[in-house]
Formats: sequence, structure tokens, C-alpha cells
Amino acid sequence: MSERHDWFSGPVDGVAFALIMVVAAFLGRENPNFIYPGILYCFLGLLLFNFADFSILPRWLAETRRAVLKLLVNIFLLTLVLRCSGGPGSYFWVLFLLPVFNACLSFAARGVLAATAAVLAVLAAFHLEGLRNGSAAEALQLLVKAAIVAASAFVVMRVAAREREARLRLEAERRRMELERARAREQLQRMDRLATLGTLTAGVAHELNTPLTTILGYAQLGLDDTGPALDLPHILGRIEDSVRRCRQIIQDMLAFSRQKTGTRASCDVNQLVRECVALKQHDWLADRISVESRLEADIPPLLLSGSQFQQVIFNLLVNAQQALRAAAVAQGRIVLATRRDGGDVLVSVQDNGPGVPAPIAGRIWEPFFTTKPEGTGLGLAICRQIVESQGGTLTLETSSRGALFVIRLPVASAETPAKPAASAAPRRDRSGHVLVADDDSATREVLARMLAPYGLPVVQAGDFDAALAELRRRPPRLLLCDLHMPGGRGAMDFFRGLRRDNLLGATAVVIVSGFPPGSVVEDIIREEGWVYLHKPFEIDSFRKAVDPVLSG
Repeated sequence: MSERHDWFSGPVDGVAFALIMVVAAFLGRENPNFIYPGILYCFLGLLLFNFADFSILPRWLAETRRAVLKLLVNIFLLTLVLRCSGGPGSYFWVLFLLPVFNACLSFAARGVLAATAAVLAVLAAFHLEGLRNGSAAEALQLLVKAAIVAASAFVVMRVAAREREARLRLEAERRRMELERARAREQLQRMDRLATLGTLTAGVAHELNTPLTTILGYAQLGLDDTGPALDLPHILGRIEDSVRRCRQIIQDMLAFSRQKTGTRASCDVNQLVRECVALKQHDWLADRISVESRLEADIPPLLLSGSQFQQVIFNLLVNAQQALRAAAVAQGRIVLATRRDGGDVLVSVQDNGPGVPAPIAGRIWEPFFTTKPEGTGLGLAICRQIVESQGGTLTLETSSRGALFVIRLPVASAETPAKPAASAAPRRDRSGHVLVADDDSATREVLARMLAPYGLPVVQAGDFDAALAELRRRPPRLLLCDLHMPGGRGAMDFFRGLRRDNLLGATAVVIVSGFPPGSVVEDIIREEGWVYLHKPFEIDSFRKAVDPVLSG
């Protein structure tokens, strides 16, 4: 017998038994073959057993075995009914079709055959005496009963099989539709995320152009021999500060655009809000909007997807900015606030614009509903969906001072951060050189200069193919490798080749890249215990990464 839990609903319907008992009491009230009150007790036992619905059976049994046990108990009780109602001549033998029908609905073909055989064996036992006496009538009667039971079992089994197939098709279709809906939701969130990034592009370009102007200006002044002598340390310091500013802007953008939206971790809500404010500052200055952050200091870390949370904050900020701009508010103001409220953390975004009119306040969460000519009507719907997926709520609260959106998030036990992998022991391979693999010649040059104090030869490679050839020719003590180099093989193919051919041996690896590694490459980096440095990096971070290898 195979498990068919989805279609099992009890060996015999209790309602059917109740009706049968009423009919039996009516028809058999003057039948001398009925044994009273035994038959009534049998019916009462059937009713109680089936209405109990498994509650009186051992809970430690598997569901299929419990179904088999219940089927056998019902066949036994029906045998008592047949015995108390006149034996082989009783018309209650048709009740044995009920457990056969149930077996067709509950079990596979072998289970149906076993149940049918058990019923036929019981019926044969009642006709056994007549068969021993050579009664042709008894034999014919048993043959007719067996034919009816077998034919009924065959027909119902075919019908049940088609029903199961239909149910399976419906279930498969339901799962397919759920998967498509999930993909559609993910696509909508990605589109909304890209739209939000588009609104930030102008501001980020301005923020980058300002420090880049400083870098280019000081660099050209330093190279200009015709001008007055300049303070070189001062120039380099200003260039360093401007580069750090550019790096912070780019890292903020990468953190927002990264597509790992489903990963939940312990997050500092206040820090996420600050990052959103930093990215939107230029847009607010252009529209003459003042922004006030009221962030409580004792907000506990929350377990959520930081990038998805920032997507919600950005959408709310964009909506507030557009409302203030459309209403031409002279002194627009946006207030972002966080506070603890019992077991929840509240994050609110409020503006002093015209607010949301009462007639449309209940419809703003509907997908594709918008009051803006250029709007898609997806922003708030996606925001609410994201917040609810994090276990929180997003509501619009009535306010006389503009629109007030409140995010309520539960304070959950934050995941314990994973302990960093123990630093690998200093490599003892004394092959005596360092391999730098990067497609940018200027980057290779600056890395070679950073390695100069260690006194080791530096071999350079401009792509993965050249790096692989050098590794096969002469394994280095240290490999400095970028993740994205045009031409030839890619990073995944390169790393798989290193693993397959066991080319690293005692070679340490430091990854230097301006792009975040994908999930597969990130797994390889973690498994191998390699060091990852995100471009641009501080020289102190670089030395900390290579010192255990080159100074060991």
C-alpha cells in the first residue's frame, strides 16, 4: 500500500452510517433474523468509532498504518452487523462496499486489492457452511456478491484515479501560478528599485563631480612646473580626502542597488536611515527642502533585509519630495523619526505638504493606482508588501500637517553574527615572488609600488589566461587578483580551474575588486579563507591583508 494522505477522509462516512442505522431500525423492526439489541450496539460502535476520526487510535502510528488499522476495524464491525442481522441472507452485506470504496480513495492498486480480498474473505466465511453442503444457491449467491464487489472496486478505483490525476494537475498549476506571482513580485520590486536609483543619478553625479574636480585640480597643479611651489603633503591630503568621499558615495549606491534583497540579518535601523538621507541630500537642496532626523539612540538591532528596508524609505522620501514640489510649498520640510514602542520599533516619514485627501487615502495601497501623470502606481503597494514580508506593517496616519507614513517593525532576536574565519597560518612557500592579476595597468603599477617594501619580485598579468599560465609555470607566494577582467575566461572558470588542477598549493590569495562578488564566488572566497578587499581600499587595509603572508 502506498500513502495517499491527501485523499483520505476516513474509511466510512459517519453520516452515511447514521442514515443506514435509521433505515435498518425501520426495516428490521419485525425481522426475526435481527438480533436485538446486538445489531444496534454494532451500529453504535460504528458511529462512535468513525465520528472519533482517529482520536482513539495510537498517535505513534504512521498515517498510512492508522488508515489501514481503521479500515480493518470497520470491516470487523461490519462483520458483526452482518452476523447480527441474519448472516449470509442479510441485505446488509452491501455495507462492505463502503470500506472497498474508501480503499479506492485512500490507497493505490495494491491497497484496493488487499481491501477487496479481505471483504470477499469475510463474505466467503458466511457462505462456507452452505458451500460445504454443496448448495448451488449458496455458491451462486457468493459469486454474485463477489462480482458486484469486484466490479464496484474496479469502477470506483478508475474514477478515483482520474480524480487524483485531476487534483495533481490542479496542484501543479497552483504551484506554477504561485511561482509566477512570486517572480512577478520580485520583478516589480526590481523595477521599482531601478526607478528609485534613476531618481538618485543626478544627485550622485553632482556629489561625485565635486570631489573629482578637487582631485583633478590638485593633481594638475602638482604636475605644473610653471606655477609657484606647492605644499605636496597638503595636496596629497586633500586628494586623499576627496577619494574617500567618492568611495563612500559609490559604496552607498552599491549597498542600495545590490540585489540580495531576500537576506535578513541584524541591522542598525538608524544607520540605514542615515544612509538614505545622505543619498538624497542633493535633491532636497535643489528643491529647498529641509530634512530633520529624529533618531532615538536606544533603538535595538532588527532582523530584516537592509536593502529592502532602504527601498521602502527611498520610496517614501521620493513621494514626500514630489508632494512638496507639486504643492509648491515655500518651506518644505521632511521629518524622519525612529522610536521604540513596546516590542516594536516605529520608523516614520512625515512632510508638511497637502497630505493625502480622504477620498483616495484608502486606495493608495492598490497596485497601479496613482494620482501622478508620470506615476506607475506601484511604489506604495510594493512598499507595503516589503514591510509585511519583514513581519511589520506600513500605514498612513491622519495628520493635519501633511502625510505621515509609519513603519512598525517587531523587535526580534537578532541573529548572532557569524564569527570570522580564523586567519590562515603564514604561508611557508618561499617561491619568492608575487603575482598581480588586474586588467588595469595603473592599478597593477600602484599595487606593485605598495608591495615594494617587502622586497619581492612582482609579476603582472592583464587577464585570467595570463594569470593561469603564470601559476602553472611558477606558483607565487601571493596572488593579488581582480574579479572582472575582459577577454578570455571569467572569474568562475578561473577559480574552478585553480581548484581542479590544485594550482594554489601554498599560495595565498587576496581578491581586489571594485564590484561585490556574486553569491557563488563569495562562497568560494569564504570556503578557501581568502581575503577580499573592495576597491578603493586604504593602504593600511592592504598591508594588513598581505603582512601575514609576505612577512611570515
